[in-house]
Amino acid sequence: MIFLILIPLLIIACMGYMRFRQWNEASVRLDEIISELAAGRRPKSFVRSGPQSLVRLSNQIEKVSELQLALQRQLQEEGYSHQVILKGMIEGVLIVDHEKKIQLANEPFCTFFNIDKTPTGLTVMEATRFIELDRLIQQTLRSKSAQSSELQLQQNNNAAASPYLLINTFPFPIQSIGTTGVVLVCHNITRMKQLEEVRKEFVSNVSHELKTPLAIFQGYVETLLDNPQLEAKDQSRIHKTLLRHSHRLNALVEDLLSLARLESRRIPLQFEIIDLHSYLEPLQEDWKKQIEAKEIKLVITLPPETLPIEIDLLRFEQILSNLMDNAIKYSKKEGTIHLSFSKKLEHIEMTIQDQGIGIPASDLPHIFERFYRVDKARSREMGGTGLGLSIVKHIVLLHQGTIEAESEEGEGTTIRVYLPLRQNL
Repeated sequence: MIFLILIPLLIIACMGYMRFRQWNEASVRLDEIISELAAGRRPKSFVRSGPQSLVRLSNQIEKVSELQLALQRQLQEEGYSHQVILKGMIEGVLIVDHEKKIQLANEPFCTFFNIDKTPTGLTVMEATRFIELDRLIQQTLRSKSAQSSELQLQQNNNAAASPYLLINTFPFPIQSIGTTGVVLVCHNITRMKQLEEVRKEFVSNVSHELKTPLAIFQGYVETLLDNPQLEAKDQSRIHKTLLRHSHRLNALVEDLLSLARLESRRIPLQFEIIDLHSYLEPLQEDWKKQIEAKEIKLVITLPPETLPIEIDLLRFEQILSNLMDNAIKYSKKEGTIHLSFSKKLEHIEMTIQDQGIGIPASDLPHIFERFYRVDKARSREMGGTGLGLSIVKHIVLLHQGTIEAESEEGEGTTIRVYLPLRQNL
């Protein structure tokens, strides 16, 4: 009888032990799964057998794990996209918190402000040493509105070479701590500032160039009106002066129009292949009178073989005309001008060398700038507009060539022009 009672009890005990063991194993595994998830790792396996309540709980945890992994991937992708965008931007971007501590700074921003190490965690003043930047961010935080300002970054005490930045800031809420941060974007406007200065200088130069001959016109016209009985010889002298200055004005206007067309790059070039030997022979007659009047000698050197080159003939004549005019004007009496052509690989090298007054070393880098004159009074006296070499430079660039100058004051000047034999159109 006792034996019959013990057998069911033993079976129940075994079943209870097995049930307890299943619960224990599933509970331990669930604890491991939760620990792995807390550490940011995906569990290798989940509870697939055992008590159904624990299996269902494991399935729910697995779904949460998959959702967590999907969110992590999404955040990583978004973070990567943001990094790619910030890295690809040419604008400098800075993000600071409510304490003006840097949370993010992209590479262009660090380059602008010469920051070598990652500035994250530093204040704006600590990282950049620009109080103007700190004030702008402070004003944005205080007003909680967008701000804008220009900033010149003086480098090596050279204001002319220092970049200009347009800085825009705007606030954004930091939801997690209930405060406000600032996003700052820097645009490099150095080129725009340079063009603005060039425009101002150009207007000033044109005004100055026009003012002198117009004042002379006005003065002489008033003289003729106030003295209708002026002697014939005086009238003739005035008329010749007016004619000379009208030619100067016309030359200035023509050069301005030519330069404007060249700089716009909208003029269509008509390329053709010519042989320099046959082209230069009749062209020498154009300079004959000027050369004889100055009592100088022109020596032209060409290689013995034919020298075909693809150029816009009209523009090439402008190059030669401007360079030869300068060489003749500034040559000393009884001097020699050497005009030579030679083939350098796929280019033609044209050299014009005079024995004139030369150019000071300080002026040499600027001679291709508009209206730049080494000796302003002498240039005007000789009828120069100050635009000839600038026109030459632009024509050479349109031909995909280069131009350079060498000079020694009192000894003469050498201009070298390199033009490709064939145009890559």
